[in-house]
Amino acid sequence: MPKEQSIDDIQILRAWAILLVTIAHFQVYLIYWSSPFLKDFYYYFGGAFGVDLFFAISGFVIAKSLLPTLRNTQSTQEFFQAVKAFWIRRIWRLTPSSLLWIVLPLLLCLGFNESGAFFSLEANLRMAAAALLKVSNFYARTVWGQPEYKNVLSPYWSLSLEEQFYFILPLLVFFFRRKLIPLLLLIVSIQPFLHHGYFALGVMRSEALFLGVLIAIWQSHPTYNHWNPKFLQHAFPRVLFSWIIIGSLILLNSQIKLLPPGYSFGPAALVSGAAVLAASFNQNYFVKTHWLKSVLLWIGSRSYGLYLIHIPAFAASREIFHRGNPQNPVHLQGDFAIAFFVIFAILFTAFLAELNYRFFELPLRYKGKAIANKYFPEKTPEQILSSRELPAYH
Repeated sequence: MPKEQSIDDIQILRAWAILLVTIAHFQVYLIYWSSPFLKDFYYYFGGAFGVDLFFAISGFVIAKSLLPTLRNTQSTQEFFQAVKAFWIRRIWRLTPSSLLWIVLPLLLCLGFNESGAFFSLEANLRMAAAALLKVSNFYARTVWGQPEYKNVLSPYWSLSLEEQFYFILPLLVFFFRRKLIPLLLLIVSIQPFLHHGYFALGVMRSEALFLGVLIAIWQSHPTYNHWNPKFLQHAFPRVLFSWIIIGSLILLNSQIKLLPPGYSFGPAALVSGAAVLAASFNQNYFVKTHWLKSVLLWIGSRSYGLYLIHIPAFAASREIFHRGNPQNPVHLQGDFAIAFFVIFAILFTAFLAELNYRFFELPLRYKGKAIANKYFPEKTPEQILSSRELPAYH
């Protein structure tokens, strides 16, 4: 299979995003006991805004490949052939793994749940139905704080939001054309002030997604290169910038409450956009240490699987240890036992993600590309730009 064109810094950002989310989920889904250290740690640590970093990455990556293709079409029919091919690629990219990791946790909830780590079958079935209907973000808001919210399929809320974005973006391009940039700027400017009432949990927080789109569009403008952060080529600014990005996302979602409720989503989107902007130059601006970069690139390339798998894998780890020590199912005795349990859960999650990536996700992704190319052959942005002079959005 041909190696996909990718930007290493984007993969590193994906790794940061999944690590933030996973560590945040330790508190609820893996470490099911309390201690003074954990209380202090999670008072300062909030990793949920790793999802917003995912959103900014998705907006950038999708727009970078899709928008030049759509601009290159010569008729309405050709435009929607390209859109159809795009949707086919997205479906084959996302749906097989998402279906697999809906079905397997449901089966485990039925027959491998003595500890209750998989929560109730009813709660999981409801979230599964919402995920299949692509509305789990709205469903998650409806059941927030209720028993139904406790399930092992909770990450599907953000997947539903991204899938809604994949459907809407081509339609925005078709209907707004040269007014697309003002529309996206309006959305990015206004939406941070709308996370109240029904949307208080940010179930429609698309500002990071559209900010990523704007960065992709900006790449074709002459002013884009003026913002190349070349100072990140040096070690100290590079490390400082990385820690500012990660630290800002952590603190904005911590219990410190730097901003009033609902007002952290906008700054999180801006921080995520700044990271994606730096990564978009593809200049190795984040990590240069070889072994660390290799680890992060592996995590980033498997981030989709890790996102879907980590909570079911944590639940399965809890169930395994419960069955190995049924007399003491709530607490693990001793630091060694706790460390062994956590390391086991992490390695188990990584193992499942690797299997999913190699034998399920990657083959079906290329299958989807082959099917989509029958409707509209995929070209790289560079191939499109070299073929003719294109009308720009700016």
